[in-house]
Amino acid sequence: MAGWRNCPLSAPEYALYSLLEVAPTMDDKIKHEIMPAATNYYQKRRLVKRLSGQPVTGIVYYAPAGRALTSGEAALLPKKEIRRFCEEFADGSKVWLNFADQPWEAAGNTISSAA
Repeated sequence: MAGWRNCPLSAPEYALYSLLEVAPTMDDKIKHEIMPAATNYYQKRRLVKRLSGQPVTGIVYYAPAGRALTSGEAALLPKKEIRRFCEEFADGSKVWLNFADQPWEAAGNTISSAA
């Protein structure tokens, strides 16, 4: 029984198929998934190398209105309301994380939204 599985594409047909079907899909995947992940990784590599061996000495949680919360206050709020954090490391370095929808003014800087 002859079927599509028994009829491989000729080289020109395969090249056309690859050009029209596979390439745009891979191009889209590279542009929207692989490149952003690679860029993100390489931009953070030095920071991660410097901080990964150090203990975290403090974490500050921030309420939606921007007020710093104690750990106890943060534990009582729904997780979806706590979208901003600051981690402090043993060498005094701080990493500010903003998962809210809007930019955040903190420590004299504007922290972009990661959401």
